[in-house]
Amino acid sequence: MRGPNGLIDSCSNNGDCVTSPDDLASRFPTGMCVCDEGWTGVGDFMNGAGLDCQINIATIKAWWVVVAAATLGQILFAGYVLNLFKASGKDITKERVGRIILVSIFGASLRIVEAIIRVITGGMIGTHVLITLIHGVPGAIFWGHSVPLFIENFLRVALGQAKMIKGEEKEKMTKKLVTLGRHMHAMRFIAPVVFMVIPYSTLISDDPDFHVLCSGAYYLANTLMGTYVAFYCARDQVKNLSDMLSESLKNAPSDNMQRTVEKLGVMHREITNNGFSNSLSCIAFLAFPLLYNLQAYQTAFGWTICPLISCVMYYTFMPKSDNGSSGHRPNKVAPTPTVMEDNMGERE
Repeated sequence: MRGPNGLIDSCSNNGDCVTSPDDLASRFPTGMCVCDEGWTGVGDFMNGAGLDCQINIATIKAWWVVVAAATLGQILFAGYVLNLFKASGKDITKERVGRIILVSIFGASLRIVEAIIRVITGGMIGTHVLITLIHGVPGAIFWGHSVPLFIENFLRVALGQAKMIKGEEKEKMTKKLVTLGRHMHAMRFIAPVVFMVIPYSTLISDDPDFHVLCSGAYYLANTLMGTYVAFYCARDQVKNLSDMLSESLKNAPSDNMQRTVEKLGVMHREITNNGFSNSLSCIAFLAFPLLYNLQAYQTAFGWTICPLISCVMYYTFMPKSDNGSSGHRPNKVAPTPTVMEDNMGERE
């Protein structure tokens, strides 16, 4: 007997399609799936219990272990960068970038809590209340706080180093950064809607059609938001500013500015690569109905990338030690603040 919603065959070949009990006959009129051990039809956003057996529980749990490990690495690297700033005599709680990093650590800690709960319970967005509630907060912090403020702050600091850029060019770039700042500020309001309101809506009903609607809205918003921030706002501005600083270096060589150009290059590369991969995966899961009930895999994959992006952002503000290397030796050689670190502490 063919399963009601099998991707490949009856219940995706991972279970048996049986006659529905009388109390479930109205919901599963053509029969229902009883999954083999280790498989389930319940995924993120899509509660396909009884409809399919497309989710391998062990694979999802293993992937969330990877997410937890990557996120822990992010937190450790953030602590390392903060220690470098402490060694240079800065009070991280009073500096803008220090506060941004601290908030990002809080969001990352919640992601680890979510991963632990997922591994223990096997719960998913839309069916496990605690996971659904926790999941949205780190996403809102990452896209609505960390990314916009890091990008805006770094580009403003980098522009401040461009001492030799002609007045007209610098004024034009400054105006672009002001516009970018407005867009980034808007992200602080859009991100919570995308990562909190939409997932929370899945708790309202267990109707698969409603979950499809929530899932589609989630991935459409992610695609538009990621493409807009990564390509239209951030990448182009980073490239323009990097070119301007490189031109300035020809007239006035500076080690500090050279390091800034190098960091801009890293930021440009990572924004391009990660923005493309994230947008492509979101487009795929949005455009192909065949993938709708496999989104538990994409969710884990997507949040594996975010710690890497966060570490790149931390790196852009990491001080250099007196010998010019990136090292932390607070008891021997205190890091010497560069122009970047002198300006990063913009107080609000």
